[in-house]
Amino acid sequence: MNDFKNLNVLVTGATGFIGSNLVRVLLQKGAKVSILKRPKSSVWRLKDILTRIKILEADLRDKHHLQLALKNSHSRAIFHLAACVKREPSSSLIKENLETNVWGTTNLIDCVTKGDIKSFVNTGTCDEYGDNPVPFNEKQRENPLSPYAASKVAASHYCQMLTRTTGLPIITLRPFLTYGPYQTGEMLIPDVVTSCLKSLPIQATLGQQTREFHYISDIVNGFLLAATNKKAIGEIIDLGTGEEHTVKEVIEMIVELTEYRLKWKLGNLPYRENEMFRFYCQGDKAKKLLKWRPKTSLKDGLIKTIDWQKKFSKSNKI
Repeated sequence: MNDFKNLNVLVTGATGFIGSNLVRVLLQKGAKVSILKRPKSSVWRLKDILTRIKILEADLRDKHHLQLALKNSHSRAIFHLAACVKREPSSSLIKENLETNVWGTTNLIDCVTKGDIKSFVNTGTCDEYGDNPVPFNEKQRENPLSPYAASKVAASHYCQMLTRTTGLPIITLRPFLTYGPYQTGEMLIPDVVTSCLKSLPIQATLGQQTREFHYISDIVNGFLLAATNKKAIGEIIDLGTGEEHTVKEVIEMIVELTEYRLKWKLGNLPYRENEMFRFYCQGDKAKKLLKWRPKTSLKDGLIKTIDWQKKFSKSNKI
């Protein structure tokens, strides 16, 4: 599988931030895209391209309805991004995370691998590393600190086991912090951009902690490279480079780019309990195996993100 032209592709989690951006790029490359969505989930990120994709509905936890939905999909490449993404370290979330992220993943694999599957890209999370020493790398034993992260570890190792024992072409990617168009909510960058554009107070810690940030198009490119690289089959690969930025640096850049005029200061929020002050990966495996190198600088990515947010806010009158 060298390209995606006329290829039947299935994307789960396509209504989410990374998934919706992935769908758009696949369409640009000529793929025939089907998406799997939960019943009643919103498709607002895809509303302008709905006529170009095939929508299948089923809950990953319901294997019977999942089989019916996927019966005639004939997908040869699968991008699995659907997940329960509740990161709180609460035991009350164990059942929901296990049912969706572990059992849901196994259900999906059982349903789609009856056909001629060339590639199955499973999505893990950098949260699997927990409070391990940095830089993180794929040889470290994971140290999850939440039910979400633990469920992702289980799914990642289940996928590796299947490749080793059955030869299924599964790859697991662990994207590090991603930002860009169609991301909303309380993540650092969309939250600060929204505050600046709406002239609201910036709520932040002192910002001394470091993170690595990647623009969405670079992360999407990593997914495409993984799906077309036979050497990646059976591997767990971090999508990250180890380039650190302090939260303070990112906020200051957003303030400058948005020409935010209100007086502001850092430190009006406390650090989270057990805050990780450095969180980044080594990134050698993605570079060597996938030949993956991000092309978008933080400043350029923020400019594109701010521009999208302005247009989104205007069109949605928020």
